[in-house]
Amino acid sequence: MKKKLLIIIPVIIILSALLIRIPRLNSKFIGPNESDNVMYSLAARNNLRFGYLATKATNCFAVGTDEIKLDDYYTNHSGVLPIVLAGAFSIFGESESVTRIVALLFSFSGIILIYLMVKRRENYLVGIFTLILVSFFPISAWYGKVASHVVIILPFAILLLDSIGTNFEKDEMKWRYGTPLEIILAFIISMIDYGGTLIIPALLLGFGFRRRFIGPALAAAVANLFLFLQVIYIKGFYGLINLFIKASHRMGIKEGLTWSDFLYSQFQYFSMNGFTPIVLLFLVIGIIFFGNMNKIMKRISASFAAWGLLYIFIFREAAVVHDFWQYYLIPSVAIFSANALSRMPRWLALILLLIFMDQSVRILNRRYYSDTGWYAYEFKAIKFALENAKDDDIILCRKPVRSQHPAYYGDRRFQDAPYIETEFAILHKVSSR
Repeated sequence: MKKKLLIIIPVIIILSALLIRIPRLNSKFIGPNESDNVMYSLAARNNLRFGYLATKATNCFAVGTDEIKLDDYYTNHSGVLPIVLAGAFSIFGESESVTRIVALLFSFSGIILIYLMVKRRENYLVGIFTLILVSFFPISAWYGKVASHVVIILPFAILLLDSIGTNFEKDEMKWRYGTPLEIILAFIISMIDYGGTLIIPALLLGFGFRRRFIGPALAAAVANLFLFLQVIYIKGFYGLINLFIKASHRMGIKEGLTWSDFLYSQFQYFSMNGFTPIVLLFLVIGIIFFGNMNKIMKRISASFAAWGLLYIFIFREAAVVHDFWQYYLIPSVAIFSANALSRMPRWLALILLLIFMDQSVRILNRRYYSDTGWYAYEFKAIKFALENAKDDDIILCRKPVRSQHPAYYGDRRFQDAPYIETEFAILHKVSSR
């Protein structure tokens, strides 16, 4: 009976986690930061519409059947995610639910992997605490169904750190420069997104300078070299220089933004959007009892914390406007918090978990499920285009269009035109004879 109960409890938690992610699974992409769902769904559609040779296996934001223009190629991120989505679209068809389910497959893989990793190295109870926290963090519940690089990259990072931890436990010396699995995972992580490469310095901070990290570091370097060559192939050397310029802008503090403003924004995102106020308490207690954790678990959690913090602090200008970048912090925050709960009397831990779940549901309802007005102007433009414009017309918009929503749902080109007198206007394409 006890063995069955030990199996049933994590199953119930996982099913509960699925239940809070079901709402709006097939609705329009109208929630906070769902521009990623739109962008990569549009790029996936174009992979199937034009073919990979035409899209150059990158993010291509062309619309309709127009000839692809150079500006349609978006090389700030790799084209791995649209390729994955295109594979799902080719099998199940294109829809909002398919995009979100693909994201859920990766996010749930991460949830299960981190639970198994913690349970194996700490104990069953700490594993269950970790599972509850990861399942109900608002940032995990909402962004876990947004097709974004931060979502699909996390399971591979967990596998990499788990593998490295296992080999440190065994004191494995057979593979002096990293196992084949670690090298492959480091390559995949870096191919998914440039930011994945930061897992290498995070490993050095968590585990120290080790010869066995040479293999994963070289794999990450090869992945980045491939992505840079792809940018040069698509946009020339100017495109690569422009990529570095954009990255430098993301690293700097924009005019008028101080360090105090940056730190306050991250604190606010953490407590009010991503992890709930009470998790701050868990985190402080967990850090205090950090020394009591399993030796390898300490190194793994420190590496995860370093990875997330490096990403946020290096690209701090972008982190101010992208609260979901704290998604990288999920494993470390969960592990530290579960460690804190395991040091408390069981009755107190249960009460605090109930408070945490109540706060999570409130944040989900307030911040994510009730806030559906993010792209109101874009959908107004879409409605105008579908009712008034031909397929090859260009829609002029007096206000700036902030996302790819019009391109995805209207399948037409939209152009900012602050000089027009009406809210929208149509620019007819002149046919050449």
